Amino acid sequence: MEVVVFCYSPTRTTANIWIIVTCGYLALLQFIGLILAVRLHKVNLKALENSRYIVASIYISSICLMLVMVALFAINNLPNIIELLFSASLLASTAVFLFMIFIPKVSKAFPCI
Repeated sequence: MEVVVFCYSPTRTTANIWIIVTCGYLALLQFIGLILAVRLHKVNLKALENSRYIVASIYISSICLMLVMVALFAINNLPNIIELLFSASLLASTAVFLFMIFIPKVSKAFPCI
């Protein structure tokens, strides 16, 4: 059995600064995405027929990002749990987005399914 040692120190400022910078960058990108989603929600163009799915996927990814960021600061000393939450939120938001886009198209193409 292999033992992995993880060193935790409440005064590790460089790691905390790196986490804050990364989360700030992700939050900024998500905020820009939310602004674009709100503006795109009102647009009805033929070229943007999937706009409501794009808006919904941005909302879902925002919720997942907020959950991961809260968990990151709440359980800072458990890196495996944080990685699991990050991976699960990424998988969930991608799966929901793909299901929203492709299940209606497949059901229209194959009505017997």
